Amino acid sequence: MINQNPTRELEEQLSHSIFQSYTDFSKFLRSRTGKRNFVAPAYRFDEFFKECDLQWGKIPSYKIITHTFDNHFVQKNMPVLGWLLKTRQIFVDDTTEQIIISQAAIQEMFVAFNDDPPSILQEYLLFLNQRQKRRQSKPSSVRTVFQPIISLYHHYGLQGCQTPSQAQIDRYLIKNKGHITAMISFVQYLNGHHQFNLVCKRSSKKIPIKPAYRIVGDKDRQKFERRFIALAMLTRPINDKEKIQWINYGIRYFHRFFISIKTLSDVDIKPCNEYENLMLVQYDNKQFALPKF
Repeated sequence: MINQNPTRELEEQLSHSIFQSYTDFSKFLRSRTGKRNFVAPAYRFDEFFKECDLQWGKIPSYKIITHTFDNHFVQKNMPVLGWLLKTRQIFVDDTTEQIIISQAAIQEMFVAFNDDPPSILQEYLLFLNQRQKRRQSKPSSVRTVFQPIISLYHHYGLQGCQTPSQAQIDRYLIKNKGHITAMISFVQYLNGHHQFNLVCKRSSKKIPIKPAYRIVGDKDRQKFERRFIALAMLTRPINDKEKIQWINYGIRYFHRFFISIKTLSDVDIKPCNEYENLMLVQYDNKQFALPKF
């Protein structure tokens, strides 16, 4: 029979004080649901509390934890250590605190892959951690470089030993241009350690081209519609000044473009071969079809 209440089962296995710590940790994780993309459930860290209860009957110091358990166990349970640090149940120096906070966030991201994060990501994380220690850079730099790669893998559903294709990297960078630096680092790792030949293509910065004509908004367009209709309703032939106004109002109403009225005296007017009741107004390299005068 399947146990429908794993928390109740855990309560029976743990001492009162350790189970209370587990309950508090579980509440802490639930309180952040909705604030992050990935929030790990508390049951993923059952073993940490069981081991602490079995060996010491309490939560020991950070030094004892790291000397007792192997690196894989410590890394997997970094979110618990981050919580213990935040609630002042363990104490470390400033540098170690930064490492715990950064690694805790990374391990929580792994929840996107349930309990089986891709092996390539685990290898790459180990590489980044070693590089950070060697360079003595900020521990948070590991998370900054690693988080976009988790997003890439999660987006394309990559698992196990799978690696992203060139097309997937290209598409990802089109939508996430700010991740280019992190992606370059990952691609260099794949090329150097797994003999790939991937590249990161930087999107060229396109200089925005200002439109030659300012677009007329709906409110102004209605105003020019009324003015154009008023000219069209005249019973007498319109004069030269009114013809300039006809073109001005017509272009703004029918084509929604502003053109300086000072330049309208230089336009060329041609007949429209397709529709005899229209004329073509040529301005610069653009043509506007308007009703004839």
